Amino acid sequence: EFTEKFIRQLRQKLHYMAWLNPVPQDRWAGTSAGVIAQFMPMFECDKVGLKNAIKVLRGSLGFTG
Repeated sequence: EFTEKFIRQLRQKLHYMAWLNPVPQDRWAGTSAGVIAQFMPMFECDKVGLKNAIKVLRGSLGFTG
């Protein structure tokens, strides 16, 4: 709950944000990561995830969370 509030406050100041998660995406369901991923772009901390996070930060990969 506090993390969501914090992220929503950040969103008022930042146009682009991304979260790199060291835990594989298939383990996010039922965790706080799964909840956060619903309202913030979250990616696995691997080569593909890092590339996608960079795309989000550049504004070239949309997010509808």
